[in-house]
Amino acid sequence: MNQRRYIPGPLFVQLFLVCVSLFISSPLFSQIYNFKVFSLDEGLSQSEITAILEDSRGYLWLGTAGGGVCQFDGKNFQVFEQKDGVSGQLITSLAEDKKGNIIIGATWGGLCSYNGKKFAPIPTKDVIATDHFDHLALDDHDNIVICAKGIVALYNGHKTSLISSNVPGLKDNYIRCVYRDKKGEIWLGTEKGVFFIQNQELHTVQNEAIGKLSICSITGDDNGNIWFAETNGNLFKTHLTGPVAEERLTTQKVDSLPTPTGSEVTAIHMDSRSQFWVCTSNDGVYKFSKGHRFHFDVNSGLPVNNIHSIYEDRSGCFWLGTNGSGLVRFMDQTFTYYENLDGFREKDIFGICSDHENTIWVGSASRGVFSFDGNKTISYNSVPEMKGFVARSIYCDKKGTLWFGGPQGIRLYDGHHFRTLSIVPDSTRINPAVFVEDSYGNMWIGTRGQGAYRYDGKKTEHFGQAEGLKNPYIYSICEDNSGNTWFGTGNNVFRYANGKFQSFGAESGICNPYIGSMVKDKFGQIWLGTDNCVAMYDGKTFHSISTTDGLTSGTVYLLNIDDYGNIWVGTNKGLNEIVLNSNGQIKWIKSYGKTEGFRGIECNSRATCIDNSGNLWFATIKGIIRYNPREERDFIELPAIHISNVRLYYENTDWNLYSDSISLWDHLPMNVKLPFDKNHITFDFHAINKTSPEKIKYEFMLKGFDKDWSPPTETPFATYSNLPPGQYLFTVKAANKRDEWNETPSEFAFFIQQPFWSTWWFITLCVLCLSACLYTYNEFRKKKQLAEKEELEKVIHARTIELIRQKEEKEVLLKEIHHRVKNNLQVINSLISIQSSFIEDPKSLDVFEECKNRIRAISLIHEKLYNSEDFGRINIKDYIQMLVQNMIQTYNIDKKISLVLDLKVEYLNLNTTVPLGLLLNEIISNSFKYAFSNMEKGEIVIRLNTTLDQNTFVLIIGDNGLGYEGDPFHKEESLSLGLELVRILAEQLNGQIEKISMNGTYYKMIFKSLKN
Repeated sequence: MNQRRYIPGPLFVQLFLVCVSLFISSPLFSQIYNFKVFSLDEGLSQSEITAILEDSRGYLWLGTAGGGVCQFDGKNFQVFEQKDGVSGQLITSLAEDKKGNIIIGATWGGLCSYNGKKFAPIPTKDVIATDHFDHLALDDHDNIVICAKGIVALYNGHKTSLISSNVPGLKDNYIRCVYRDKKGEIWLGTEKGVFFIQNQELHTVQNEAIGKLSICSITGDDNGNIWFAETNGNLFKTHLTGPVAEERLTTQKVDSLPTPTGSEVTAIHMDSRSQFWVCTSNDGVYKFSKGHRFHFDVNSGLPVNNIHSIYEDRSGCFWLGTNGSGLVRFMDQTFTYYENLDGFREKDIFGICSDHENTIWVGSASRGVFSFDGNKTISYNSVPEMKGFVARSIYCDKKGTLWFGGPQGIRLYDGHHFRTLSIVPDSTRINPAVFVEDSYGNMWIGTRGQGAYRYDGKKTEHFGQAEGLKNPYIYSICEDNSGNTWFGTGNNVFRYANGKFQSFGAESGICNPYIGSMVKDKFGQIWLGTDNCVAMYDGKTFHSISTTDGLTSGTVYLLNIDDYGNIWVGTNKGLNEIVLNSNGQIKWIKSYGKTEGFRGIECNSRATCIDNSGNLWFATIKGIIRYNPREERDFIELPAIHISNVRLYYENTDWNLYSDSISLWDHLPMNVKLPFDKNHITFDFHAINKTSPEKIKYEFMLKGFDKDWSPPTETPFATYSNLPPGQYLFTVKAANKRDEWNETPSEFAFFIQQPFWSTWWFITLCVLCLSACLYTYNEFRKKKQLAEKEELEKVIHARTIELIRQKEEKEVLLKEIHHRVKNNLQVINSLISIQSSFIEDPKSLDVFEECKNRIRAISLIHEKLYNSEDFGRINIKDYIQMLVQNMIQTYNIDKKISLVLDLKVEYLNLNTTVPLGLLLNEIISNSFKYAFSNMEKGEIVIRLNTTLDQNTFVLIIGDNGLGYEGDPFHKEESLSLGLELVRILAEQLNGQIEKISMNGTYYKMIFKSLKN
C-alpha cells in the first residue's frame, strides 16, 4: 500500500483554522500558588488579623479584631481573650520585651503584658490619657515604644514616660505605622509626615519629599535605605548614611516599581531576599523580584483581596493578615498550579512538552491537545488532523517539530501546520507511547504492542521479536553515552548495540521488570522507573533505590532530570528529588507532597517535561503543576522544641508539692525532688515548625537511664516507669522534613529520692540494731545449746547403753540362729546318711550323697556367719576353699587336685552366696565325679571378678579334665538334674551361664548381686 501524504488545502482554509484557533483561545489567567489559609475552622478565634508577631520562642502571635490574641505553633491555635486577662478583644498591636514578655495593645482596653503564666495590665493613664493604642515596638534600649493618637511614650518594664509632648506637628496627628530599622532606630509614619526616635528623643523629618505626606507603611533594605509608602501607592526611598538627621536624608520618589493604580496600599515589606512586597486593601499582594512583577489575588489562591499586613518569620516564610479570611501562609513560588487554565486542569493528561518557543503543549485523553504560551491557551480540537485525536505522548525534536502520538497514529506540527505521518502501511494502527531523537538524528518510536521503529526522515526500520526485541510493548527509550539505545518494556529493559539486543531483568539485579520511564544523568548513568523501585545502571551493574532509601513510593510513574543534574521521580504518593554528589552518587533524597506544595500527589505516567527556563512540568491527577527550582529555599526552618507538660502516672500533677517554683512560659516545675514512689513519669513535648508541622520527628533521651537517643518518632510524648532513685535529665530534640535537627534540645532535670530504708543513716541504724539482736540471740542460743547438749549427752549415754545391750542381744540371737540352722542342716544330713545305709542301689546312694553335699554347702554358709562378726556378708574366698575341701573328703579323691582361685571379689551378701554356693557345689561335684578319671592330677579353676558396674560379676569355673562336646545349656539339649539346678540357680542370680571353649570343661556366668 502506498504511503499517505498530507496535501495542504487552500489558503483561506488555513486562515479559517487560525481564526478558529484564536477564537477558542482562553483569555489571560492567574496562576495559582501554594497559599495555606488558617481561619475559624482551623482554630483561629476571629477572621480579621490586625497584628502579627513571632516571639523569641518561635510562636506566632496574632491580634484579631474582636477575638483577642492567638498563639500559633504552626499546627494549633491557643486563644486568649478578655476573660483570660487580655486587656481587650480588639487587638491593635503586639511586641515582645527584652524578658520575653508579650506586650499587647487593644482598642478600648489599654495595654497588658503576658509572661507565659498570666496577663497583667500596664498602667499608662497617668501619662497617656487614652486606652486606644495603635502601634508598639521595641527600641534599641529595650524600651517598648507606645504609639497612640498624637502620643509617643516609652515603657521600660516598670513605668511609662511621655517623649512627644514638645514635638511640633504630632499633636492630633494619627500615627499609622511604626518601623524599627537594622540600627535599632524607630521610624513613625503619620498622616502628616515622618518622625523618628533617636536616643529616646523624638524628632521630626523635615525632608521636602516626605515631610508632609501621609505614610501608611515603612520598611528597610540591606543597603541602608528606608522605604515609605503612601496609601495611594506612591513609594519613596531614603538613603540612610549615618544617624538620622535632616541634612543626611536623601529622599526620592521611586517609580521603577510600578505599583498598582487605583489600589489602596496597606503595607510594604522588603524581605530577606531583597524582594519588595506591596499589600493592598482591594487588589491582593504584589511582589517585585529581579525585574519581575508578580500579582497575587483571589485568582492566584488568596482567599480575599483585602490584605491588612505582611510578616516574614525567621525561616523566610510569609504570613498575610487578611480582613475577613484569617491568616494566610505563603512560603514561596516553587510550585505553580493551573487549576483555572482550560486544558491544563484535566486529570487525564499523559502527554506534555515544551517547544523551542517555551510554549507548553499538553494532551488530554478527554479534551484533546492544548498549548499555553504563558498568557493564553489554545485548543486544537477543531483542526481536522487533531479532531478526536488523543495525544498520549508529545515530543519536540531538534528542528522544533512537535510529534504527537496516540491510538490514532502520529501527527506532526511544524509551527504552522499539522499533518499525519505515515511511516508504515496502515499507520493508524500504530499506537506510539514514546518518542526519542538520538544523537544521529534518528527518531525512535516506541509503540504499545508493535515494537519499535527507527525513522531517519525518509525510511522506516522496524524492530520486533524477530530482531531480538522480545517484548513489543515499549514505554520508554533512552540513548547512553556510547550511542546505544535502551528500550524499557513491560517485561525487562533491552539494550540495542552493534545490531543486537541484550535483555536485562531480575537476573541482572533490576527489582521489577516493568520499565515505564528512563533518563540519563550528566554522569552517563541510566535511571529506570519501575513498579517497585528506581533502578540505576552505572555502566556495570544495576542498583535499586526504594522506599527504604527515602522514596515516598516504589511505584514510579515518571522520571525527569533538571538543569542541575538532579533526578526527579514522580510516584503515586508524591514527588522525589534525588540529589547527586560530584561523583554521581546519591547525596540525599527530598520528598514533595501536599505539605511541601505538590498538591497533585499522584503523577501521570511519563507526563513531564522541562522548559527553556529550567522549570519542570508535571501532569497529575489534579492537573498540571510547574516547579521552579530557582524559588526553592535552601534554608528550612529548624523546629523549636518545648517540653509542654510533665505527668505522674499519666495524670496532671500539682508540682508545687515537689518543686520550689514553676517556669513561666512552659509551666514546668523547677528543682524537682520526687519521692521514691513517684517514679512513673510522662513527658509531653511539641515542636514549633510553621512551614511543615506535619513532618516533625522527635528523639529523646533520659540521661541517667538511657545510654543513647531513642529512634526517631512522631509521637509527642515519652513515658518512663519504675525509675530507680537518682538524678535525671530528660532531653528531647526535633527534626524538620529534611531530617535537620534543632541545635538546642529542650531539657528537664529532676531528682528521685531514695526510700528511707535505703539511706545511709537508716542502713547504719538497722545494722547496729541487727548486730545487737544477733549478739543477744547468739548468747541466748549458746546458753540454750549448752543446756540442751548436757541433756542430750545424758540421753545419748543412756541410749547408747541400751543400743549396745540390744546389739549384743541381736548378735547372740543371730549367732544362735545360724548355729541352729547349721546344726539342723547337719541333723538332716545325718538323717539322710542313716536313710542311705538301708539303700543298696548305687545310683540312689549317689543321689543321697549329692543331696548331702548341697545341704553341706548351705550349712557352710551359716557356719561362716556364726563365726563372723559381720552377719551381712560372707568372705567368699574362705567359703569356696572350705566347700572344695569338704567335697574332696566326700568323694575320697586320691588324686592330686589343685584349686586355682582368682577372686577379685572378697565379700558377698547372704542372698547372693546361697545360690552361688549351690551352683559351685553342682559344678565342682561334676568335676570330681567325671573330669579326672584316668588322670593322676587335675586342676579346678574358679575366677570371680566385677565389671564396670560394681553390682555385676563375672564367674568362670571349670576343670582341665576330660571335657565333653556340646553346650548343655542349649535349648535343644536335655539337662541332667544337676545342670538343670545350675541353670535355675543362674536365673535366680539374674544371670546367664554358658559353656566356653577351653581345654577341659569351663563355664562362664555373668550375674548380679541380690539384695539382702
